Amino acid sequence: MKKIDFSKKLAAYGAMAVASLSVAQGQVVYHDVNPDVTFNANDTLSLDIDADGVNDYFIMFMATTSTYGFNDQIFMAPLVAGNMQMAASSGWASWNWYGSALNLNDPINSAGNWVCPGGVDSRSRVFFATSWSYVNSPYSYAGSYGNFNDGTDHYMGIMFDISGSTHYGWVRVNVSVGVNDLVLKDWAYDASNDVAILAGQMVTNLEQDVLNSAKVFSFDKQVKIQLAEQLDGTVRIFNAIGQEVYSSAIDNTNMTIDLPTAQSGIYTVVMESNNLVSQKKVNL
Repeated sequence: MKKIDFSKKLAAYGAMAVASLSVAQGQVVYHDVNPDVTFNANDTLSLDIDADGVNDYFIMFMATTSTYGFNDQIFMAPLVAGNMQMAASSGWASWNWYGSALNLNDPINSAGNWVCPGGVDSRSRVFFATSWSYVNSPYSYAGSYGNFNDGTDHYMGIMFDISGSTHYGWVRVNVSVGVNDLVLKDWAYDASNDVAILAGQMVTNLEQDVLNSAKVFSFDKQVKIQLAEQLDGTVRIFNAIGQEVYSSAIDNTNMTIDLPTAQSGIYTVVMESNNLVSQKKVNL
């Protein structure tokens, strides 16, 4: 049975990664499993995602054989109550789910289908894949199931607790066709509370941070926008009933927008760049 302690290595790497990211919002802590770890029958491994000394999840390859045939199950389960994983569908029991095999850049946020709170049932788990061959039982059947077993890299979305706050992350694996093994490659999470992350994201999206940290304020009938860096994108302004009253390209790090005919009230300034969005409200 394979049991590997990543805690010391992760602590050192995590500290280095966070220190190297000097950003306004959002800090992605990335951990490379080097060398990759391959799971075979009855291997298990606990994961301390944030290197705080508490194991958050475990991965297990459970192989069962009998006179009826065999059953291989590769799954990931939480070790802390409230930790969750993103699922695509339910399994054959209320405490089993098939994981959502996320692809690169798929979003991981509060809108995910989050399941498997640890501590509710000791058997609660989310499957990467299963393989069954019961050739001698009254219910003879064989086949592979799950969303990960196609021999390519996919990501398991995770949502877990750090000091009472929610954090999102991912774990990348590769499950062979036929469910013969699983290769654990790396994982990452956002160190900021309740901040979404993309599957496979290894560094903080600096463009999003520029939008989030933008200073937007108003004076008289003017809206002023200050950006830390120049971005390619647009800025639009909407009144309180959702009507667009202004639209233009982001053409400067310091923009002054005149709205001489704007009625008094609350306006929403929407800045967009490369499919990223930030919204600020001002009072004209």
